[in-house]
Amino acid sequence: MSLALLLATVLMSATSAEVLVAARAAEAELDYPKARSLITELLARTDAAPLEVLEAHVLAGQIERTAGNDDGAREHFLFVLRRDVAWTLPANAPPKVRTFFELVRDDVVAESKATVAPAIADGPLLSPATKAPPIAGFVVAGVGAAVAVAGVATAAIGESGFADAGSAFEERASNRAVALAGWSGVAVGVVVGVVGIALLVAAE
Repeated sequence: MSLALLLATVLMSATSAEVLVAARAAEAELDYPKARSLITELLARTDAAPLEVLEAHVLAGQIERTAGNDDGAREHFLFVLRRDVAWTLPANAPPKVRTFFELVRDDVVAESKATVAPAIADGPLLSPATKAPPIAGFVVAGVGAAVAVAGVATAAIGESGFADAGSAFEERASNRAVALAGWSGVAVGVVVGVVGIALLVAAE
């Protein structure tokens, strides 16, 4: 029986945990081709526990970093750290691997901050609840409307008295003055109302 066939037969009967142990042993013996094969087998299995999958990626990253394949090592470490940014390497991990792993961790932390910052920057500077209610605009517009209404009423009274031809000259002149005062009040009320409306628009 060939070695490949024998290995395949053994793997079919081994549990995922046993395959991971065998991969670690091959890595410790510097048999990287065998370790890679075992890791590939483990990652292809559907019965591997999530923790075993992460540990397999960490082991694969260590192997690739030691072998000088930094791109491959980075991909394996990213897979782990994007799922658990607090993951730590085994105590016996070489400094070369540990330093690289920490650099990848820094990149993952930076990624997470970069995705949060735009969301904050794009948000409203002030929520609708923090805006001051346009009370001043309502008050000014209300005063203007009241003055205008009073002016119309006053002008109507004055005009009515002035129109009475049977009244004395002095009385008609007095009513004329009342009418003019009323119309002036209307004009003032309109101006004040326009100012109030402008304040309301500015507050929106």
